[in-house]
Amino acid sequence: MRSKGEFFEKKLVLLIIRLSSIGLSYLILYYMTNYDGGVSKYGEFSYFFSFIAIYSIFLKFGFDTMILRVDMNDVDLIRKKFSYFYFINIFQFFLNIILYISLKIPFYVVISAHLFSLSFVFSELLRRDNKVGLYLLFTNSFFLLIQFLLIIFVGSSHLPFIFFISYFINFIIVVKLVFSWYKQLILVSPSIIPFSVIRTYFNASVLEVSNSFNSHGITYIFSFFTTNDILGVFSICKKLSNGVELPYQILNISNAPVYSNLRNFSFEFRVFLKKQIKLFFIFGFLFPIFSYFLVFFLIDILLIPEKFINLFYVLSFILFLSKALNGLTGPTFTLIKIFGNLNSVARFQSIYYLISTFIILLSGYLSLYFHVNQLDLAIILTVLSSMSLLIINIFYLRILREKYNIVLFKFI
Repeated sequence: MRSKGEFFEKKLVLLIIRLSSIGLSYLILYYMTNYDGGVSKYGEFSYFFSFIAIYSIFLKFGFDTMILRVDMNDVDLIRKKFSYFYFINIFQFFLNIILYISLKIPFYVVISAHLFSLSFVFSELLRRDNKVGLYLLFTNSFFLLIQFLLIIFVGSSHLPFIFFISYFINFIIVVKLVFSWYKQLILVSPSIIPFSVIRTYFNASVLEVSNSFNSHGITYIFSFFTTNDILGVFSICKKLSNGVELPYQILNISNAPVYSNLRNFSFEFRVFLKKQIKLFFIFGFLFPIFSYFLVFFLIDILLIPEKFINLFYVLSFILFLSKALNGLTGPTFTLIKIFGNLNSVARFQSIYYLISTFIILLSGYLSLYFHVNQLDLAIILTVLSSMSLLIINIFYLRILREKYNIVLFKFI
């Protein structure tokens, strides 16, 4: 095992990188609300961003999860996975064209999602090889820096082009790094993926897509029922609540390789996990709770329109509480990805989130039909999405206990 000094040193590096990511996203938020389009334009930015996040997860097709689960010394297996990945990407290119034509999403935005998915899968090699800092840099931070600079110098009226350039540069650098270190692993020809294997990869993909429902899916769904102004306020609240989730994310990202490496060492694994649960309670639960009070100082800084101030307070409270409860469940989803049966987990999660999506869509359409105030609709949809996340985390806690004898909380 790594020494305590190395362990906390790596966490410090991850914290700095993740803080830069949060800081850049807040700079984009501040600049757009104050100098370039206001809350409404930020709503449009969030709409494109949420689409890229969701579609890129689908395009990854679970390959990032499968690489996380594999031994880095198993060269033949990794090469096989990348040959499958290249084959799948040939068909995904045509899917991009179909999506562009059918949904009329700007083509720059569609291609941006594909570039991001490629960067993500290649970067997973960095994380699996314990280069977690670089993994986090190219999956969370670097493209935001480019987006911020382009918004300043080009202007937010060219958002699709800005997204494309930022993800393209990010992709080029990732490929260069990975090629220089892991040329033997990724330099393979595409090969047809067996139908028997497709199910496993598809389930891993479904697992990731459905898990992104609360972070990005709800923003995309909400865009169908409201104006850019209210979507902007909602997105601002989401962005602030995502910021307080930083310690929780750092713990999960840095611990994932450790969980995987210790999975066959029962005693060492349980000792390590017990220590981490205490950290999750402090930084994952208590930190978001006490951070909520900061929102009262942000009204003037972010230029929230007066008619949306009460909405801003209520949505922030719901989302901050949701993040706290999510942080309390600790490494639940990370452990499920590493230890769980992907087929059964994906089956449950896909059905669960399909039902949740149906309920939220139905609520939205009924609200329009009965002329429910859009401010009230924003609150309703936020509560529904937050509840869905809490319920599924409780379910996974019980799965870990009953099937894998991993007990995170004695009372669940």
